[in-house]
Amino acid sequence: MTQCKAAHASQRIACVSGADRFKVEMQLVQVGLMPWFENRIFIDQEMPRSKPAPDVCLAGASHLAPGAK
Repeated sequence: MTQCKAAHASQRIACVSGADRFKVEMQLVQVGLMPWFENRIFIDQEMPRSKPAPDVCLAGASHLAPGAK
């Protein structure tokens, strides 16, 4: 939990998934991690291109390091 707090404080935390948003959010709530990931969840089906395109991973990575290529 300490690592989640530190990552959250520095804005360097994200959840990237190929599952649908409902399932991801439900699981994060169940394990008590949802507060750390609110507005930091990236879902494959919500991207312009889904698998096998890397769009969801790139979105999560750009959140972690804005301006990185």
